[in-house]
This record gives sequence, structure tokens and C-alpha cells, in this order.
Amino acid sequence: MKLIVLAAFLAVFGVVYYQYKKDKDIKEALLTLFFIAVVTGFSLFGRYTLVYKPLFVLHVLLVLFSWIEIFRSVFTKKRNLWIIFSPVFSVGLFFLIGYLFSK
Repeated sequence: MKLIVLAAFLAVFGVVYYQYKKDKDIKEALLTLFFIAVVTGFSLFGRYTLVYKPLFVLHVLLVLFSWIEIFRSVFTKKRNLWIIFSPVFSVGLFFLIGYLFSK
């Protein structure tokens, strides 16, 4: 499994590097790498939401849509930031539920 994840990251970085070499747009490449880092952080946060099963399912779906949007934006140069940052909703909901029901 770790090998598959590593291969996927290398493929993504390879595609970003190829797009950079083709377009010579460093800003676009760095912005894409920033979004990849943000969504990777959202993906890693998913293990904490496992406590609340419906929230975990929602979080996984939102992260999946975020990854799809990043891959789409690499090839089309159009970004929907609300899709990329949609896992913020499930993370915020996780903290809100934790705050309200922990007492």
C-alpha cells in the first residue's frame, strides 16, 4: 500500500514537473504543489474523524473530490477553490462536535 501511495505522489510530481517544463510557469507549479500539500494534510486528518463514522464518510468523500479537482486543475488550468478546500467543512464540524459533546 505504501508503495502505491509513493508511486502516486511521484506520478503527481512528475506531471507537475512536465507541465512546468512545457509552460515555464513557476507560479502555477508552486501553487499546485501547495494545494497538493494542503489536501495531503486533509487526507492525514481523516484518521481522527474515524471516531464519528458518518463524519468520516463525509470527510473521505470531500477529500476524494479535492484530489479529483487538483488533478483536473493540473490539466485544464482552471481551479474551483471551494472544492479543493471543502474538507475544511468536515474538519470544522469535527471540532464543533467535539466541543459541544465532550462535556
